[in-house]
Amino acid sequence: WNTPSTSSQPTVAPLPQTEASPPVIDEEEWNPPPQKKRKSNLTKMFLDIDRKTREYASERDRVYEELERYRLRVREFEVRERVRQRDEELRMQGQWLEFMKEAMEAFVRFMERKSS
Repeated sequence: WNTPSTSSQPTVAPLPQTEASPPVIDEEEWNPPPQKKRKSNLTKMFLDIDRKTREYASERDRVYEELERYRLRVREFEVRERVRQRDEELRMQGQWLEFMKEAMEAFVRFMERKSS
């Protein structure tokens, strides 16, 4: 667009748009949606539900047993680690006592030499 105050050329109006025809839609033959299958036999339906219930229960039991085995393994590991740490503490205490025994013997010898 040219505005008269900024251009020396004449103002040009946009061209009018021609009427466009709407797109042609191909009409398809309408088919109703497929009907859901219905269980015609109640006995079959209940047997299926019972089977699924048993499968769920067995899977639940399997997962519970697996979880329990995992908990036992973790507990066993924790007990072993505590025993290992306690053994290490006892070993270090033994070393410390042996060191202190030798130090006391050296101190006694020193005191005996000093007094004589």
